[in-house]
Amino acid sequence: MGSLWDGVSFDFLTSRLNWGSFDSYRLPLPSLDGYRALATLGLLLALYLGYYLLFVVSKPRVVGGGTEFRNLVLTHCPSLSRPYWPTPWAFNVHMCTVLRVFLQRRPAVNYKRELLALSDGGELALDWAEPEGGRAGEWSHNTPIMLLIAGVTGCSTDNYVKHLVCDGLSQGYRPVVFNQRGSAGVVFKTPRTYCFANIDDLQEVMTRIRSHYPSTPVVGVGVSLGGAILTQYLHRLGNNCDIKAVLSISA
Repeated sequence: MGSLWDGVSFDFLTSRLNWGSFDSYRLPLPSLDGYRALATLGLLLALYLGYYLLFVVSKPRVVGGGTEFRNLVLTHCPSLSRPYWPTPWAFNVHMCTVLRVFLQRRPAVNYKRELLALSDGGELALDWAEPEGGRAGEWSHNTPIMLLIAGVTGCSTDNYVKHLVCDGLSQGYRPVVFNQRGSAGVVFKTPRTYCFANIDDLQEVMTRIRSHYPSTPVVGVGVSLGGAILTQYLHRLGNNCDIKAVLSISA
């Protein structure tokens, strides 16, 4: 049996191909400097990944409370028992703060504002988040309330606050943002401002919430200054406080 190529004239094929034309398509080889640059880049990348794996990726450290409380937290928050993998190209906290301004999406949140007149003549605003579509009637008196307090100069319009509001809505909470005196467009009516060591305004906010929702559970979420105010509230009132739980972030 003859081969498939029997009778095929390769001279004919080679005569039709201009092999010299392929010279112009040859990729240039890197120079010595190019190899050195690639080697340096590879070394830096290896060092970066090594540092990330050895010193950045780690399990969260749970501090405080006795063994019983610690086991309770770990049971209900299993993510604390697993390694945390930060974003490899932005694991530094300062880098995250800067990049968040440019990369984070900006969710649309609808609020219903309630102005609260304080006992000393001051005024602040409570911005109640509305569910998707603005159907406030969907809330029931059993829907847990999530009280949000932003960091210094922060308010309900800040992007990170809106993300926390959206997270609360997705988890079945009714978020309300506590805007401090002079923030979120509220005019100062007294010389007094706010600080982390003073919980008078928070107490009046809780009194107002309880007047509308006497039996609804309330949880607090505070960022930076807001977290410090919430922890002060828990410390001073102890078992007499009206907040069931508090999440203090970077306080």
